[in-house]
Amino acid sequence: MLVISYTEARKNFSALLDKVEIDGAAIVKRSDGSMFRITAEPTESHSPFDGIKSFADLSRKEIVDIVHEGRSRK
Repeated sequence: MLVISYTEARKNFSALLDKVEIDGAAIVKRSDGSMFRITAEPTESHSPFDGIKSFADLSRKEIVDIVHEGRSRK
């Protein structure tokens, strides 16, 4: 696992992220001795609209009820 100083991490942040993506993690060490682990989040190829019900999935009655509810809030 890569251990890099804070100063070097700042100078080469993009390259550091590329390395973390390949290796899975890196440690950034401050001059005071404290250390921080940077890890890559797994990328999922989900749509940002997953879990959102579309009108195509609703029955006619459900759509009419939603419209009536919206109109009654005004």
